[in-house]
Amino acid sequence: MTSARDARRLSQAVEGVEAASARSLYASAPAHVVAELGVAHERVGGADCFLVRESRHRYLNRVVGLGVRRAATDATIERIIALYRDHGAPRVT
Repeated sequence: MTSARDARRLSQAVEGVEAASARSLYASAPAHVVAELGVAHERVGGADCFLVRESRHRYLNRVVGLGVRRAATDATIERIIALYRDHGAPRVT
């Protein structure tokens, strides 16, 4: 049986791998793709926010790691919502 502590460590590791993978993907986008599709990445309150303004696909507009390493505060969530709204990302998960 997995303890709560082990489950938390596993969750942190998995979220960390997913975030690192997505950071690499977004960083490798060619400049013309970044400009045309509105590709962006930003860290907010310990979470990685991945944005693609010209996509409704939830995999491309998502937040990874929110509340995993530190508590997700109302202020952090509000900053993330504003980030996606201001970027023009149509859908976020």
